[in-house]
Amino acid sequence: MDEKKTSQADEGNGAELITPKRKAGKKILALMEELESAKAELADKTDKFLRLAADYDNFRKRKIREFDELVATANEKLILQLIPIVDDFERALASARHTQDIDSFLQGIDMIQRQVMEMLTRQGVQEIEAKDQVFDPHIHEAVMVMEKEDVPPDQVVEEIQKGYTLNNKVLRAAKVVVSK
Repeated sequence: MDEKKTSQADEGNGAELITPKRKAGKKILALMEELESAKAELADKTDKFLRLAADYDNFRKRKIREFDELVATANEKLILQLIPIVDDFERALASARHTQDIDSFLQGIDMIQRQVMEMLTRQGVQEIEAKDQVFDPHIHEAVMVMEKEDVPPDQVVEEIQKGYTLNNKVLRAAKVVVSK
């Protein structure tokens, strides 16, 4: 009843009466505007996130393609260096079929072996020194132990198969006979 009196008294003055319902309505409107603003911001952030995810996926796929291409052509330089050596082998074999001169055949094979070793050296391949070296299990593989009086223990006395490294990484350990 007091509200009616206040309301009627204020109506006469021309002043607008703010009721609790009206305050709640303004708060709701402000909250709705804030919600719409938050929805728009979320939509914008979602769009940016989806674009970023798509860009990343495209980048990842491109890198996979580039890597596959690199792997497919990685040996190209090495193969181009091997082809002339294969040609030399073919010439040596053809020559050996038509001649009885073993010395020239052996010289040709020796030359080809040097070509191969030079090519491997250019690629970073090195022979592992074994004979007369102290046995090192990281680069040597002992296939036999031999007792020798004039040689100290754990000394490589014979190399059965050469070992190789590629840029200081052991590709194949040298197979050796070790003194006891």
